[in-house]
Amino acid sequence: MANVRPKPRGDRRGVAAVEFAFVLPIIFLLTAGTIEMCSTIFLRESVILAAHEGARAATKRQATEQDVLTAVNDILAVRGVNVAALGGNHVSVSPNPSGAAILTPITVTVEAPTSGNTLLPIPSWFTWVGGRTVTSSVSMVREYND
Repeated sequence: MANVRPKPRGDRRGVAAVEFAFVLPIIFLLTAGTIEMCSTIFLRESVILAAHEGARAATKRQATEQDVLTAVNDILAVRGVNVAALGGNHVSVSPNPSGAAILTPITVTVEAPTSGNTLLPIPSWFTWVGGRTVTSSVSMVREYND
C-alpha cells in the first residue's frame, strides 16, 4: 500500500488568531455590560434598603430627621455607595418625624448617582448607565405619639 497524503487545502496558519480578533471585542462588551448591569442592580437594591431603614427609623418613638439621615447614611456607607456627586442632598424626609401626628405616613426618599458607583473604572459618558440617578421612596405610618 502506498503512502497517501491528503491534498493541501491552502495555507490555514493564522486563521484562529483572526477569528479571535473578531470575537474578542464582542466577548469584552458582553462581560463589561454584565458587570455594569450587576453594579447598577446592587446600587438599586442598596438605595431601596437605605430608604426602608430610614422609614423604619422615622416611625420610632421620638424620632428626628437626624435619626433618619443617620440610618440612611449608615446603610449606604456599609454597602459602599458613593453619594458625594449629589452634594449631600440625597435624602428627603416628608413630613419631619419629630412633628408628625399619629397615623401620619412618613415618606423617605433616597437618591444615588450611578456615576462613581460602578465596578468598572471607566468614564460615566462611556457606560450604559452613566449619568443617571437611582431613586427609591418608602412610606411608613407613624404608629405612636411621643
